[in-house]
Amino acid sequence: ENTANPAPGVIDGEARKDHSRTKPDEDLAETQPPHGHKREDGIVSVHCLVLWLGCIGLVVLSSGVFYRCRHYTDWFVDELFAVVRNADARGETPLKEVLSNDFWGNRLHFEEGQGWTHKSYRPLTILSYAAQIKWGWGWGGNT
Repeated sequence: ENTANPAPGVIDGEARKDHSRTKPDEDLAETQPPHGHKREDGIVSVHCLVLWLGCIGLVVLSSGVFYRCRHYTDWFVDELFAVVRNADARGETPLKEVLSNDFWGNRLHFEEGQGWTHKSYRPLTILSYAAQIKWGWGWGGNT
C-alpha cells in the first residue's frame, strides 16, 4: 500500500470531513457566541456594565482636575476687557444692543471714525456671562 502520497482529502486512510455549508448561516447559532451585550435572558452582561461604569468614572475624575481651576481669583489679560469692563457681559445692556455688539461690547456697525471693533460676534457667550451674574453664580474672581 502506498502511504507516502495519500489521495486529496484523505488523512491516515480516513476522508476529511467537509466543512462547507450549503446555506451560509447554517449552524452559526451553535458555533458562534451571540453578538451584542445582552444575555439570552435580556440582562446586560457584567463586563459591559463594568466598562460603562469605568468610562463614567474616568470622565468624572478627569473633569475634577479642571474643576479645581475655579478657585483662581485674579482676572487674566482679556477677561478684564471682555467680562469685567464689558457692560454687555455684566447684564447692564438691553438685549437688542447685546445682539448688535461684538464680544468686547463695541458696536459692530458704526460710521467711520466713530470707533473700533474686533468683529468677533459671540452673543451666546456674553449672554451666559450676564446670566451668571444675574442668577448669583458670580465670577469666581475679583470684580
